[in-house]
Amino acid sequence: SNLKSFTFNDLKNATRNFRADSLLGEGGFGYVFKGWIDETTFAPCKPGSGMVVAVKKLKPESFQGHREWLVCHLTPKNDVYSFGVVLLELLSGKRATGDENAGGADEKLVEWAKPFLSDSRRVLRIMDIRLGGQYSKKGAQTAASLVLRCLDVDPKLRPTMDEVLATLQLVQAPKDVMKSTQQIKQSR
Repeated sequence: SNLKSFTFNDLKNATRNFRADSLLGEGGFGYVFKGWIDETTFAPCKPGSGMVVAVKKLKPESFQGHREWLVCHLTPKNDVYSFGVVLLELLSGKRATGDENAGGADEKLVEWAKPFLSDSRRVLRIMDIRLGGQYSKKGAQTAASLVLRCLDVDPKLRPTMDEVLATLQLVQAPKDVMKSTQQIKQSR
């Protein structure tokens, strides 16, 4: 029910003819443009009340000259998912992007990590070894649980960014309390 087919001309109109100021960036799949639609009629407009993203799928040689487009309607829950990927990168020290031939690198990272994220004992196995174990185990488990919620397949089950912030503040709080306690002990 949330899917809408767009013609090439629709995308051209929504992105203002793929103007340079509509270009969001370039990833492993190609160029990413922002575009606008009317949220009531889902008709392309310049600009509208809702935003869509048009992605132009890999380099031309990958599709032997075929042009492929992916369009998605952005919501705050998309941002939560993306933040979950970034947080997973921070925890694991692994990047979701980098190899231009690796299309879907974020999905590969997520699929690799999910079995570890869902088990509080195994979650420490994904932690970046460059951290040298210098982190709160409970904090790592809480952060991993948050990542798992952010990456939920069902957007309705993902937390809000307010909930994400509150959880991250809880992870940070014990560290601040420990620093205060250590400073008090050292001053004696």
